[in-house]
Order: sequence, then C-alpha cells, then structure tokens
Amino acid sequence: MVEKMQEKSRCPWCEALLSLVEDKHQGSHGKMRIMRCAQCNKLISVRLEGEPDRILKKELIKGG
Repeated sequence: MVEKMQEKSRCPWCEALLSLVEDKHQGSHGKMRIMRCAQCNKLISVRLEGEPDRILKKELIKGG
C-alpha cells in the first residue's frame, strides 16, 4: 500500500510554513480562540472556544 505524504500547510498571506500563535479574547458571545501566523502575524482563524478546528461545508438549500 502506498501512502501519500502530506504536504505541510503554508500561510495564505506570506507563504511561509505555517506555525500558529494562539491568543484568546473574551467577546460578547463567548471566549474566542484567535490563530495568527507566527511569521507575518496575519489572521488565520477565529473560533469560539470549544468549536472544532475543521471547517464544515454547508450545502446550498434551494427554495421551492
């Protein structure tokens, strides 16, 4: 069985190998986890604490 080597993630802004810096902020809807690139400090992800890191696909709902 041949295994694919996983490509390392790169920052969409500076294209450096992605190394994340995590910060926390208390927002009006709960505590947020803020992820930034360690190289350029640009925003990568913001999630409420406890939400999964993966991005969920939403399907379009067609109206009748």
